[in-house]
Amino acid sequence: MNPTKTFTMAVLSDMHFAERDDLEHPERAVARGLELLARAAQHVNQTIAPDVTLILGDLLDEPNRPAALGYLKQMHDVVSRLESDVIAIPGNHDPEPELFYSVFTRPEEYVDVKGVRCLSFIDPEQPEYNARRMPPDLERMAQARTGFDGPIVSIQHVPLFPPGAAECPFNYVNAPEVIGLMHEYDIGFAVSGHYHPGLDLIQRDGLSFIVNPALCEYPFAFLEVMLDPAVLLTEGLCVRRHTLGWGD
Repeated sequence: MNPTKTFTMAVLSDMHFAERDDLEHPERAVARGLELLARAAQHVNQTIAPDVTLILGDLLDEPNRPAALGYLKQMHDVVSRLESDVIAIPGNHDPEPELFYSVFTRPEEYVDVKGVRCLSFIDPEQPEYNARRMPPDLERMAQARTGFDGPIVSIQHVPLFPPGAAECPFNYVNAPEVIGLMHEYDIGFAVSGHYHPGLDLIQRDGLSFIVNPALCEYPFAFLEVMLDPAVLLTEGLCVRRHTLGWGD
């Protein structure tokens, strides 16, 4: 991989920041969500220096609490320390998109960075914490290829991957349809969050899929993704997992 041509993404998700830790999920250090995000942002700036940082949702744990908007603003203040471009999308634990984007900047229909087109989606939740891509966003997948011949990355909160390819309980209820359009319009890479253990890189039939681990659970990990826009995504991808540990 030619380092002068490499496009680099940092991926952060699932901080689940809340005032108190969740007794039903003691493995989640949600009361440390702000601190963990701050440590991750510093690490991203100093160690990765990406072209873009993806924030893939579930910044908060309890979106309906009166303090939620204040917590979201605190998280935004930390995200603003990132020195790269940022694309942020809400997850199922965040406030509704209109409220979320009263704090964060709403991404454009697509964002082009260093020859790579980033296409983000906010897909409605389905039973059992799955998701569905609706017709207008399926159409956006086709439109994103119009007049553009570089790599396209699909960005979403809920994991998107070929059914049966991994032991993950979450996916899109219309995953075959979505992945079929990825093939048709050469959207070669899908990056997701939501599933706290994360999923290692899955490569099937010329497409690549990955799921970022949750920042709120030990070892407090996140991903660095590098690709060479000049080669096929399946051949030019490199993924590294970074961990923060407990710290001091």
